Amino acid sequence: MTPGPQGNSADAIRRRYTGEHDSGGRIPLGKFGVVGEHGPEIVNGPANVTSRKNTAAMAAVAALFMGGTATAADAPLHPYSLPGSQYQRGATSSHHQGGDTYIDIHAPIQIIAQAHHTPQDIAREVARQLDARERQARSRANSSFNDIE
Repeated sequence: MTPGPQGNSADAIRRRYTGEHDSGGRIPLGKFGVVGEHGPEIVNGPANVTSRKNTAAMAAVAALFMGGTATAADAPLHPYSLPGSQYQRGATSSHHQGGDTYIDIHAPIQIIAQAHHTPQDIAREVARQLDARERQARSRANSSFNDIE
């Protein structure tokens, strides 16, 4: 008796699935996960997944160091992604679902790069500062709930 195919049962697939990696993470060898900002993309390991915020921060730093202009923001990050102009912008959307709180963050960040800082170090720091400002703005918004009619 010859054995049947291994690893295609629901249980075997469940054991190899590492989850969704919107906030980054690692997919080990032999496993798979789902990534993608506007739709699922299945990625087989081994792979390191960079979060959306860190990717955006690294792209901003790269554009800054390369003297990028607005046209650089419209260029796709990789050959299989859409140009920046194709994505919906959350800030320009005028429809908010009930219960959602709209938070506007004005976050000027001054970057003074030292010789020992890599672009990844700068991107991490920019992402960290943006996260901190977003948490602060959400905290401020949550602490001042009012009844609105």
